[in-house]
Amino acid sequence: MSRLSNTLAFAAVLSLGVVGLTRAEVWVELDGSGHVIATHVPPSKGANRVWRTTGAAPAASLVLNAEGAARGDGRPDIAIDPVSGLPRAVWAMRMGGGFDIVTSTFDGRAWTEPIPVTGSFGVDDLDPRIAFRADGLAAVTWWTKTPVSTVQLAVLPHGGAWHYLGTMSQPGEKAKVPAISLEGDLTILAYRTTLGLIITKHTIVDTDFGDGPTPFPRDSGNGPTTGDEPPAPPPSNP
Repeated sequence: MSRLSNTLAFAAVLSLGVVGLTRAEVWVELDGSGHVIATHVPPSKGANRVWRTTGAAPAASLVLNAEGAARGDGRPDIAIDPVSGLPRAVWAMRMGGGFDIVTSTFDGRAWTEPIPVTGSFGVDDLDPRIAFRADGLAAVTWWTKTPVSTVQLAVLPHGGAWHYLGTMSQPGEKAKVPAISLEGDLTILAYRTTLGLIITKHTIVDTDFGDGPTPFPRDSGNGPTTGDEPPAPPPSNP
């Protein structure tokens, strides 16, 4: 039943469509005490339309990536750090002729300057998704637009530095549009392939972060689960 629930949940994420255009602008909403109560990411048929400034936010400091529409950046994904209670965003930023994954966090007053999570020269990194573990570790997954597209993973321990954990999809397997969930010690990844929806489970070994080679996720032994091919999502980028 658990595996079926996971499959259905990820299928819903990967097949989520968008209808119509609404007011754009990505921003964070605060209550009267300055606490984050919501983040606003409007639906849009075009990934970069989501960034268009419309004046919905009460202050410019609350708006994320005001230049995103002009650059043609990809759509963001935002999650709340359970330790700090503050949101962190990831998205594919157009840099030169390609896309790299960047991240920004809201520090309580404004969004921080975006910093790169990836920097693959000549390779487009697209459609990042972010999730948090209860201890504040952030995990980000994305896919590479290469002849054999791959799903990648990086993690950020709370108070630490980013660690690139490598390719999560199988060799020779065309994988894209991933989704991610952290449940206890398990990192659950789902992504589309030509064979359908694949779900894998991993345990991130982080005891040696900062002390030697970058640790890689350890497969939980459950192996991939294949489901029916979900409907195609909207284009990743314009």
